[in-house]
Amino acid sequence: MCRNVFPKGKCVVPSKIPKLLPTIVKLMGSKFPKVQEEAIFFITVITTTSNRAKSAEQNTQKTVDAGAVKKLVKCLSSRSADVQELALRCIENIAFKFPDEILATNGITTAVIKKSTKPVVCEEVLKALNTS
Repeated sequence: MCRNVFPKGKCVVPSKIPKLLPTIVKLMGSKFPKVQEEAIFFITVITTTSNRAKSAEQNTQKTVDAGAVKKLVKCLSSRSADVQELALRCIENIAFKFPDEILATNGITTAVIKKSTKPVVCEEVLKALNTS
């Protein structure tokens, strides 16, 4: 997984993910869009099933437990369309396995609909919430 996703083939040792998550979640709240993008990208990578379904589910649970969902919803209000799209994609990843955690976040559906600059991404997120 890491050789194809992270720059220069850098890898993250799976056992280190729980220790990294609090810092990564904090970085999603940065005032710098590029920092937000990188943090959201990290979360998206570890929650995607392309790096083994069991690992993705465990990482997604750890991500939810670290408070990432609320930060992702806040990122939907970013002035950066790239941050918004990455946040939506990450929310979609989480929604496939943990829709209740996404739906429990106040205003998530409204935020997804109002803040999405890409209707296709918005539609995919809402489908993930409805089909899970």
